[in-house]
Amino acid sequence: MENTRKESAKTVFMNTLEQLLHIKPFQKISVNELCETALVSQSSFYANFEDKYHLLACCLESKSAEIDALIATHPPQEFLTVVLDFIQKENRFFYNTFGAELEPEALNVLIYAYHAQHKKHTLLTQ
Repeated sequence: MENTRKESAKTVFMNTLEQLLHIKPFQKISVNELCETALVSQSSFYANFEDKYHLLACCLESKSAEIDALIATHPPQEFLTVVLDFIQKENRFFYNTFGAELEPEALNVLIYAYHAQHKKHTLLTQ
């Protein structure tokens, strides 16, 4: 039961961050705003995430998994089109995450998420 509640809180925060990223840049989103929007306490946030960058990394891993699922259901010659269509559909999310005001820490999160996903993919194909 506790695990389910924790996963539910994580999902709420991930959905809230995604919702906020459709309207404003990541740098302008605070933990306080995330908690107020999600109607969940800051203690719950910190029970699930180290900081907002950890939450962003979880969201990026989720987006990466969505892209992997799309690629898995299309032939190789459609991969580029499928990925670009996904990015276009989620353009506000990606722009507000990686726009012109990209913080160095957000770039580190992107690199970490890429390497984590790449390592997972490499292990699956070996």
